Amino acid sequence: MVAQINSFSTEDITYSLTINERTGVAVHCTCKGCQYTKEHNCRHMKAFNTEIDRAATFVLLQRQIQEMHDEARRNREMAFSKTGY
Repeated sequence: MVAQINSFSTEDITYSLTINERTGVAVHCTCKGCQYTKEHNCRHMKAFNTEIDRAATFVLLQRQIQEMHDEARRNREMAFSKTGY
């Protein structure tokens, strides 16, 4: 998948960021920084990957909170069914 991103320094310049659809990780950018660095890992790719990691962490925490709420609800239901209310 390819996404268009804006330059960090100049608003009117855009770059194409190639994203691995299976892993969701940025693998290539058309900026000069990506082409000239030894690792081929520019700041656009690093920023994108960081945001993806943050989003994945948020979803995981949200799921854990929902599971805790569901377990608490089940425990309350079991407690009320034992007391006859």
